Amino acid sequence: MALFLYKVKNDTGRTLVGLVDAANEKDVKSFFLQSSDLYFLSAKPYDISSLAKIRLKADDLLMFTHRFYHLIEAGLPILQALYILWKQSELEELQIISSYIRKSLEDGSNLQEAFKPFTGVFSPMYLSLLGVAEIGAGLVKILKKIVQYLEDQKRFVDRLKRAIMYPLFVLSFAFLILMGMFMFVIPMFEKVILSLHGELPALTVVLFGLSNLLRSPYFLLFMIVLIIGGIFGWKYLNKVKSFKYWFDSFKFKIPLAKTVLYPMYVGRFTRSLGLLISSGLTLVRSLEVASETAGNLRIEYAAKEIKRQVTEGGSLYDAFKTSVIFPVSLVELIGIGETTGKLHQILDNISGQLEEEVDYAITKFITLLEPILIIFVGAIVLVLFLGIYFPIFAVQGALRAM
Repeated sequence: MALFLYKVKNDTGRTLVGLVDAANEKDVKSFFLQSSDLYFLSAKPYDISSLAKIRLKADDLLMFTHRFYHLIEAGLPILQALYILWKQSELEELQIISSYIRKSLEDGSNLQEAFKPFTGVFSPMYLSLLGVAEIGAGLVKILKKIVQYLEDQKRFVDRLKRAIMYPLFVLSFAFLILMGMFMFVIPMFEKVILSLHGELPALTVVLFGLSNLLRSPYFLLFMIVLIIGGIFGWKYLNKVKSFKYWFDSFKFKIPLAKTVLYPMYVGRFTRSLGLLISSGLTLVRSLEVASETAGNLRIEYAAKEIKRQVTEGGSLYDAFKTSVIFPVSLVELIGIGETTGKLHQILDNISGQLEEEVDYAITKFITLLEPILIIFVGAIVLVLFLGIYFPIFAVQGALRAM
């Protein structure tokens, strides 16, 4: 038996794709001939390793999980819910995911194993929570927690995007105007000014030199090579653990970045840890999974060291105290939560406070950045104006003196 990617049409004329095990294409076709509402189009062998390459946007993953949760909550069996998801999905990726998970469950796999091949879609945390659901926590309860977690993540990311949209737009607009001036406007003025045969101010000479440099084909070639080399170089360095650890640590030393990134990473870790513990996962396993959700290698290593100490019999509070990366207030609150038995509630409160800190830091940063951007753009315009018109004014003054 091999894995085949099939393409069919439903009774409304919409094309659907999916995965099925079969000996050959004829077997796939004969399987769909028995269906009254699906019309077979084609089938081809599918490499199972391609499942790990599938990617989904955060919005699409949330939509899939949200629909799955509501169907299960309504009392539908898992296989029927997945079949409905397959027929409703507009994205081919979601159709492939739904059909493969359904096929795997029919073959006897458990829910976590069925989701596991899609490593580019479902995070270790997502998979761990599904595993908890199968050992007694209840699928509806766990799916609701996953949906809430994904919604919180989406809201936070959306706030972050909205915060950086304005400065990004202003800087992009200023860059395009600047490039247009250097590429088209300054060359026109250069011909006029040079024809006057007057002495050029230093600022004008610099502007003309930059304009000629930017219009040079060699400079364009150099920039292309630099950009391509930078992209490949960054991808390579990101795979080197020692560099990634150094860079993730360096982020916390940049004054402006630290006020946003540090509480963001720590808040992500504490929220994930609280959710995993409240779902019934063991503390050791929760620490292991939550460490991978932080998004920062330094925090990940610190969390794994805490996990090691807890595994050896130490308390969570004592393990956190040995780490220098987490703030003292967080450590003390974890100690209180561990003593009172309300650890997951304390962790949720901490993550909420940290997210508020991030919101405040972003708002403050944008408030300070707006006048700086206005001054920056105004300074560019002033420099260009002075560089272009100074020699013209000088020649006009000389002519009047004559």
